[in-house]
Amino acid sequence: MANVDSTTFARPEPGATGADVFPHAWCGVSMDELLCEPLHFKASFLALAPACSRLVAELLETHSTAARLALAGRLMLALSLLREDLPHPLTDAEREALTADQPPAAVSEDFMPEPDILCDYCRTLTEILLSRTQTVPGEKVVAGLLFELVNYLADTLTAPRFYRSPEAYDGSVAGAENE
Repeated sequence: MANVDSTTFARPEPGATGADVFPHAWCGVSMDELLCEPLHFKASFLALAPACSRLVAELLETHSTAARLALAGRLMLALSLLREDLPHPLTDAEREALTADQPPAAVSEDFMPEPDILCDYCRTLTEILLSRTQTVPGEKVVAGLLFELVNYLADTLTAPRFYRSPEAYDGSVAGAENE
């Protein structure tokens, strides 16, 4: 017979065991922080792209089905907001954040889709994960491909595109690699 002051419940409440339902992230950010990180519809791609990278990294490392679905849903929101922000012209603050003191190194790649198309690819892969129609091995492959594409997109979007020429020491932007 159970004692009246027993800490054992017939139906334990979530979190009553002391174990976190959502494990901690690999980068020291808790799952709660990832899922509650503000994603505002007016957020810049410079904030949304790294958020997508953090979400997809945790999605790849998480084994809990509920946590994976929550992360995939959050990633879908972040990718949708990112996709909406891509056509807008750069603000002065964004231009400054994308400006470096040295010209960017020449990049010779065979795979260089436009950012809006790449974002659509990522959203479609996220939809596949959310639909839960893949086998476990297939889901791992889709998640791995999503991880690679999201990080490629984030790296591409946040890489310096402009540089200051040595003659322009007043802080003005002198040249552009691509815009």
